Amino acid sequence: MKRYVPVVLLVALAMFLAGCTTATTPAPVEPGEVEGPAAFVPVQPMEITPREGFLVGEMIASPVGEAPDPAMMAENQVYNYGYSSPGQAAHWDPIRNPGGATRDYLRNLFLPLLRTDQEWNIHPGLALAFEYTPDFTTFVFHLDPEAVWSDGTPFVAQDVLDAWNYYAGPNTLAGAPFRTSTVGRIKGYDAVSTGEATEMEGLIAVDDNTLEIQLTEPDPTYIYVLLKWNGGIPPADQIIADPELWATKPGVKFTGPYMLKDFDAAVGNVTLVPNPNYWRSKPILQEINFIIIEDVNTQLIMIENKELEMGSIPVDSWPRLEEAGIIKPVEAAVYPYLYYFWFMTDRPPLDDINVRKALIHAIDHETAFVAAMNPVHYYWPANAWIPLGAPCTRNEVGLTGHEFDLDLAVLEAAQSTYGPIEDWPGIRIQAGSRSAWEATRMAEVLLEMWKNNLGLTNIEYKLHTDMFPEDDQDMIQINRLSAGFLLPDPAGAMLESFGEDGHFCANFNYCNEEMIAKLQEAFKMDRTDPAYCETVQEAEDMLWNDFTYIGIYGNSLDIPARVASWTYNMNRTIDIDQYMLEQVWIAKH
Repeated sequence: MKRYVPVVLLVALAMFLAGCTTATTPAPVEPGEVEGPAAFVPVQPMEITPREGFLVGEMIASPVGEAPDPAMMAENQVYNYGYSSPGQAAHWDPIRNPGGATRDYLRNLFLPLLRTDQEWNIHPGLALAFEYTPDFTTFVFHLDPEAVWSDGTPFVAQDVLDAWNYYAGPNTLAGAPFRTSTVGRIKGYDAVSTGEATEMEGLIAVDDNTLEIQLTEPDPTYIYVLLKWNGGIPPADQIIADPELWATKPGVKFTGPYMLKDFDAAVGNVTLVPNPNYWRSKPILQEINFIIIEDVNTQLIMIENKELEMGSIPVDSWPRLEEAGIIKPVEAAVYPYLYYFWFMTDRPPLDDINVRKALIHAIDHETAFVAAMNPVHYYWPANAWIPLGAPCTRNEVGLTGHEFDLDLAVLEAAQSTYGPIEDWPGIRIQAGSRSAWEATRMAEVLLEMWKNNLGLTNIEYKLHTDMFPEDDQDMIQINRLSAGFLLPDPAGAMLESFGEDGHFCANFNYCNEEMIAKLQEAFKMDRTDPAYCETVQEAEDMLWNDFTYIGIYGNSLDIPARVASWTYNMNRTIDIDQYMLEQVWIAKH
């Protein structure tokens, strides 16, 4: 199968969008070929004549998976997904969602303008065609005239304007990725974000079925931005009526094949059911249950007992479960990823760079990685911020300056403003997830090294924030986080995290103005210019030299997840989007 290679894509992106690549359109499935559920009919792109000065974007028909076999199908088409973080269940608003377990399914509740498969071919979403200017500053989307909300009302271009203009405004709950990448690049965003205007001038409803987006700067990757989980269009009228809780109330309008049925905010359990007014092929699964199971070993037992179809399965158990025929791989797009421990640089004692330097130089990174991650061979050391597989990466060579140097670590600790190590304020570390086995292993190794090499004992690790005493929860200094490079554009990816509207500046008070300026400089450059990577790497060096994080591991989601072997057509694409969910079916087991 063809794999997406980011560097190649950057070179070929203009040709791809201009329709110079070739792709095989799946043959339509004739109704009546299978008994039982209706056969799926691929969504065909719309043929359009572009405006003068515009090019037609390449798009192919949506994929069709393995047809369900009535003789094999389970009587109850129910899919159970175990996950371990109750907080994830609150994020069913695609624009607010910061990224997490539920983002896998958001594009099946609120369709984005476009979808993609594992090979990065563009498929119809709410739009059946798009066109763009050769300088990548203007994009026009032709919406499906049959698209409707789950209450039966038509979906029109104005719905996009209403949602995006609202969330671009000040004091809304929009997540940083949406502000930075999706609307932050549209003409007029700055005026709307400060309250000086209520509508972005570059977001235009030409008519009910035609949407035009004008950007402030050329961006050949913008189409890929719209494929992300926060590209789904939520109902503005319901958002404005109740900005905080609209997504958890009865009667929410959806555009995807599924909709929310039950939501238990206290526990975190969620049930999805088919959208009765979905205008395309109807889903096969009649119920999708998100079940909070905090203990990953319990999830493992439930999968072995055939009570779950997917969950947080420890990677080192995969070979045994595969050999037993219980799980199988889920095909996925290449998705470079980085897991790391982030230092909260505004909290004592990590607000002192000498403390951060001492902690990093007291670690034998190679030994720590081997001790924490063996015998798991799906991962590699995180030796840079831009992970292996992403453009401009130096991970294989590794950045310098964080090497194990015990003498230097002791000197830096002595130079800190907090005095002797035994007088440092207590340090708290959390994994942010009850299923973060890799963070637990690495934390255990780090704590042992800091104790043996520095004599640091006033340090505590827990899986989740709420496991600390309530008075300590706002003072956690080290957090396990992750960064996925969804786009073939490291400048855009880093701005999304570290820009002025990014997560780290907005929520962690880490605003490196010199690095932001360097990233903005790179973002305006031609991605094929050799100076582009040089400029991005200069910004990466600024982050590295601030001693802000410890890499746990890097990986790529071309190393697929696992799903129960009796589950058919489960596929993941960009940002682990379950992009064929309406075609998933369950066999007898």
